[in-house]
Amino acid sequence: MEGFTETLAQELDPDWNIKVTLIEPGWFATAAVTGKATVLPAHPAYTKPGLPVVAVRSALENLNDPNNKFGNAEKAAHKFYELASLPDPPLRLILGQDAIEIIRSKMKSVASDIENFEAWSSDLL
Repeated sequence: MEGFTETLAQELDPDWNIKVTLIEPGWFATAAVTGKATVLPAHPAYTKPGLPVVAVRSALENLNDPNNKFGNAEKAAHKFYELASLPDPPLRLILGQDAIEIIRSKMKSVASDIENFEAWSSDLL
């Protein structure tokens, strides 16, 4: 989705005045999170401790755990509306403190990969 959104945003003629934003939300207390969704049993291939899906399932199975902090979905919806009203919206909107932490961690990982393997690109011309 990220690559598609970036490409679409770059290829749109500015005269068309079409804006594109990739919304990257964290956890919000929607019907899916608050127990109104059907959760199927985990496939055995996705039960290995340490996998992200295991943490997600654990959070969904323990909704009342005080360590699970879900954002307010109604407040997020207001932010979506506010975003749609901006004359020049951002390419990305990272919404929720948990999402911000995840993206910051990803940015550090990408920076580390660049630092560690930049030399691989030096003799390619």
